Amino acid sequence: MADYVKANHKGASIVGIEKERYGYEVELSNGIEMRFDKQGRFVRYDK
Repeated sequence: MADYVKANHKGASIVGIEKERYGYEVELSNGIEMRFDKQGRFVRYDK
């Protein structure tokens, strides 16, 4: 997840990670929320 954020969101950092049943919800310092599966692969952006 950190590698994905580093490669696709330069200047943003992870400020929160919440473990969910399906995987992880990640919040970035720029306000973007993202979802990753249990293996840490990017799934989608949340609005």
